[in-house]
Amino acid sequence: NVYSDYTFISRDNYKYQEGYNQVNGEKALSFARERKAFLAGDRQRIKNQQHLLEAIFEKCTSKSIITKYTKLLDTLNKSFTTNMKMSRLTSLVRMQLTNNYSWTIISNSLNGTDASNYTYSAPNTRAYVMEPIEESVEYASNLINKEIIKKENYYYGK
Repeated sequence: NVYSDYTFISRDNYKYQEGYNQVNGEKALSFARERKAFLAGDRQRIKNQQHLLEAIFEKCTSKSIITKYTKLLDTLNKSFTTNMKMSRLTSLVRMQLTNNYSWTIISNSLNGTDASNYTYSAPNTRAYVMEPIEESVEYASNLINKEIIKKENYYYGK
């Protein structure tokens, strides 16, 4: 179930209502890609992607999914790489199941100005880019560092 800030129809003709929408993989991908339906364009697409990640995280930490984590990891084993040991992962899963830990997801988007410039992916052509406003980059950096310190204090019992 993914939250939509707006009622809209995507370019591939999926309909979404303001509020929660039940989606499958194809409809979720369409939701995450859509930008033309919004006045805010790419900025709303980013918000939709954040809503989708929250929905995926919520689903993955539900008891119906998390209790099958070894099967899930086996299915995904060629799709990602991690240096996290299985014992650590098992410990995190047990913590989630035992404490029914609630997670807070913090979303943030950088602000910037519209521009045209050369990019890594299109080195010979000017493309639309957003030049970041330095204050929004600093804010995001401080937010990340604050959360890292908070997690380290929790993890090391400070």
